Amino acid sequence: MKDFTLPEHDLDKITVKESIRGIEELREARGIGAYICGGLAVSSYLPASKRRSTIDLDFTLCWGGTTEEFKELIKPFVSHIESKRWKVGFKRAGKTYDLTVKAPFDTLLVQHQRRSKKNFEANRASFEREVENSRYVFRGNLAYHVLSPEDIAVHKASRILIFQNRFGIELPEDYRFRHLDSISKQLRQKVIELGKNADSHDVLQLRTYYDIYDIKALAEHPGLNIAYFNRALRDWEKDFVNHNSVARLLKDIGITID
Repeated sequence: MKDFTLPEHDLDKITVKESIRGIEELREARGIGAYICGGLAVSSYLPASKRRSTIDLDFTLCWGGTTEEFKELIKPFVSHIESKRWKVGFKRAGKTYDLTVKAPFDTLLVQHQRRSKKNFEANRASFEREVENSRYVFRGNLAYHVLSPEDIAVHKASRILIFQNRFGIELPEDYRFRHLDSISKQLRQKVIELGKNADSHDVLQLRTYYDIYDIKALAEHPGLNIAYFNRALRDWEKDFVNHNSVARLLKDIGITID
């Protein structure tokens, strides 16, 4: 479960920039597909007025394997961070590998989804498609690979539907940016105040609000290629996550994919 008591970060934080550089160094050193995903990937496409802060930096490697193999694989990232005289902590969490970048002035959680070799091979074509369609983003003197807006939106729409169907998470009555931002801040404050006693339902509700905000923002800036969105959706369809259910969800948000 996400720990929203962690400090918030944006793309201007030095720990974020150097962690992204470390991921790019890892990609080049290992010759492996890699990209930033999650909230900071969304921010990479948005104007400053639409960006939201997030507690972690998510990234994906086109890879699957054991924990020990992952620890060996990420050594170029660790070396880059340690070259700044910072430290990197490692934890094998429930569904992620958690890398904690510790600087004297900040702490950043960097996460990668745990993925066995069997799981990776079963979805290799989809991961390779995502790498092929990722974008190379330039921000000042920082250049890095980011998951495409369409793939981000597919993953987030799928998660919203899973949360809704498995855990009864409710959708907001108002999808305007101002309302989404307001209810997210209120709920986040509640979660922070409760700390470890926070209700998991509230945490999933908060993540849903963030996901809706992100999809809506990506549809506005830079826009979604609907043909590619539907192609990406076909790769991840399962159970109640299908074209019709996603189309209904996005129609409520104000996005047409038919």
